[in-house]
Amino acid sequence: MAIYKSFDKKQRLIIAISIILALLGIIAGIIYDSGLANVELTTITRPQSYGEAENISFGVEVEGMDEGEDLSYEGQVGVKRLEEEKINDYLNRTLDTLEATMYREGEAKNRVMTGLNIPARLENNPVDISFSTDEGGILHDNGDINFEMIKEKKDVTIKLIASYREKEASRTLVITIYPKTLTADEKIKLGVKESLDKALTDGENDTIILPTEIEGRRIRAFFPKEEITGNIVGIALATIICLFAVFNENNKRRIREREEELKNGYTEFVGRFVILLGAGLSISAIWKKLETGFASNKSLTEEIRLTLWEVGNGKTEREAYENFGKRIGGTQYSKFVSVINQSLKLGSGQLLSRLEAESEAAMFERRNKAKVMGEVADTKLLMPMMLQLVLIMLIIMVPALMAV
Repeated sequence: MAIYKSFDKKQRLIIAISIILALLGIIAGIIYDSGLANVELTTITRPQSYGEAENISFGVEVEGMDEGEDLSYEGQVGVKRLEEEKINDYLNRTLDTLEATMYREGEAKNRVMTGLNIPARLENNPVDISFSTDEGGILHDNGDINFEMIKEKKDVTIKLIASYREKEASRTLVITIYPKTLTADEKIKLGVKESLDKALTDGENDTIILPTEIEGRRIRAFFPKEEITGNIVGIALATIICLFAVFNENNKRRIREREEELKNGYTEFVGRFVILLGAGLSISAIWKKLETGFASNKSLTEEIRLTLWEVGNGKTEREAYENFGKRIGGTQYSKFVSVINQSLKLGSGQLLSRLEAESEAAMFERRNKAKVMGEVADTKLLMPMMLQLVLIMLIIMVPALMAV
């Protein structure tokens, strides 16, 4: 209870709403569970013959068994089988369909240029399909022609096989396969490969002499060199880009940290200036005194030292103070410099009172900033709390929904 009282009104409201919603979810789950009734199961639809077995689970209530001792069953529902007397007819009709659709566009039985379309199964059909040829390897498994075995037009015997469980039907066809039409360059490449294959086959000599000419053209064999220039350029560019991004981000971070450090140091800076001014020190003496008064604020100390350096190297106090405000930026330091320079120009009669007012305003702004930061922190806590609430609701509702 003591911890709860330490929260502010907004935090208490969030906690209260979370508790109420969680309780409502629990109540809704209890009401839903109490109203659930088992749905009696008498029939199950079997998957079609061309489909796949489906997993299923359900409960079984046995008369005479104690309540809570019901059985549970998990298994698979097998596909619908074809009627035995219709299987042969189905296999033959599958072969008819396959023979009518296996030729590719622009091709036919007596002119096969690229291959055959022979799927493992036809659409919505439980029959398995395979094939074989009188010359193994002349067709790839996907039906494409292995052109390395076809140098000229050739008649090929192909056996189409349709099978369903233990039964099988087949059909033998003769198709005419044509060699691939080669361009001039492709013919040269094929000739080079054949010449090199012939030269590199097993032989009795220790040294193999590679061919130097094919079809009247000189050829030269070589090991390709591994070019690394492109890799080096790519790695160098990637490194430079990464370094640039890292350095740019670091510079932005340092600038943000410097600006934040200067803002945070303003209240103390004005407060010390007022104290030293009230003690009777001149403006220039106060600046010298402040040079060693901000050891924990490196950025502000550097700016004060630079201002004193400018004064010592020929600039007037007004110019140096004005540059101080411009370098730092922001309304606070600019206002402070304006008050100091007006005092140097018109006299310091009202300087102390005006700086005291500025010091109070800075202190008030600092308190407001702290308050805002605290509210932001509270807001950031809201999302985790809402996520936790959603998680609780899911834990409650998901089992109930899965039971439907």
